[in-house]
Amino acid sequence: MPQSGINRENIIKDAGLSGKEEFYKYREKLGNKIPLESEINRGIGDAWFRTKKENSITSHHGYRESKYQIASSLVNYPKDTWTKEDIDMATEKAAERIIKFIFE
Repeated sequence: MPQSGINRENIIKDAGLSGKEEFYKYREKLGNKIPLESEINRGIGDAWFRTKKENSITSHHGYRESKYQIASSLVNYPKDTWTKEDIDMATEKAAERIIKFIFE
């Protein structure tokens, strides 16, 4: 989900969010954050999820060919939208990985 809120109303609708307050809450969740090559991180941030899946890092608009596994795996994500349910699921997975890393 883009951080800036460009096209916010459409993003809110696509993500299944109830409004601006929920948008602000979900855009900062751990499940909406991934490591990404620094030279493209700013440019890709406002792109739609479908665009990010379809384009490469060399075009500065996508996840394809990213050196980070979590980013490159999103290329094959079965949906073209990134919803609050996806963010909740990704947040839970990330939290579990962090806990496992710390305590094992």
